[in-house]
Amino acid sequence: MDIIYCGIMGKDYKILVLGSLVFDNLMHYPDFFEKNIVIGERNNIDGSFVVDKFEICRGGTAGNISYNLGKLNIKNILISVAGKDFLEYGKLLEKMGTDLRVDIYEKENTAACFIIYDKDHDKINIFCAGALQNAYKIKISEKLYPNEIIKIAINAPNPIDSMKNFALELEKLKIPMVFDPGQQINEFSRDDLLEILKKSEYLILNESELEILKKKTKLNEEQITELVNNIIVTFGAKGSEIYQIDEKITIPVAKPKKIIDTTGAGDAYRAGLLCGIFYNISLEDSCKLGSIIGSFAVESPEPQNQDYDFKDIKNRYEENFGKFPLDY
Repeated sequence: MDIIYCGIMGKDYKILVLGSLVFDNLMHYPDFFEKNIVIGERNNIDGSFVVDKFEICRGGTAGNISYNLGKLNIKNILISVAGKDFLEYGKLLEKMGTDLRVDIYEKENTAACFIIYDKDHDKINIFCAGALQNAYKIKISEKLYPNEIIKIAINAPNPIDSMKNFALELEKLKIPMVFDPGQQINEFSRDDLLEILKKSEYLILNESELEILKKKTKLNEEQITELVNNIIVTFGAKGSEIYQIDEKITIPVAKPKKIIDTTGAGDAYRAGLLCGIFYNISLEDSCKLGSIIGSFAVESPEPQNQDYDFKDIKNRYEENFGKFPLDY
């Protein structure tokens, strides 16, 4: 199959989103975890939390990214796996403009994440893979149509066998890749990480994941930039940074009107980053756009419920960073 990557923008360009589809079970604990966690003499841990809020939300790295790309009116293809309970979720993503190419496993449930967060927005996560454990069976080349134009792909957190397979396939298909190892970074071997970094156009991760990467690869930041020249490191409420050879650029955080829940904010940032790459603006401006989209995400109690349009994006960008880099 011939998959086309071109350097000139075309109306049929699409972004390829590879990642998880998950139902997030969000629970709010109205106090601080440390007040209610007991560590025993044998280092056994005990804790009991009575929550005051519980809701089931659409989530997952791929779902959250595609939702925000839909808000940005960018055509995107989502390739993943889900279970028998995915029908309604899928219809909602399709309404957002996502081109779903998802394998459904009728005897299994869609992956589920159980998240309890406290007054400080500290979190405890429990994850059940469900149908997602079949993601390694996916062949990207079988999901894309002949002569389909892919601008950029994001290889977001998934079971690591699928992430390794995707990196190999994207290289063969000559599709530029954003490598987003996320919490899966601990599962990769040193050799796996080095090989995937060499195949990546961009690397995005948070500060703790960067420390794990440096420890596992035995490389410092400068050496990592020799493998992948565009590294984006996120620091939550402290903003983000771009690491390139001989250069570091600091991106301030965009100020939200309020903070309700940070779940999905990182994925929203990635959608803004992808939007900038899609429209060929600078990486600095792309990350600023990511910061803007992330700021809308924290104003919502769910990862896929924020309400904004391009006018809102433009206004908030200009309030935080100055001249808006896109012509709308």
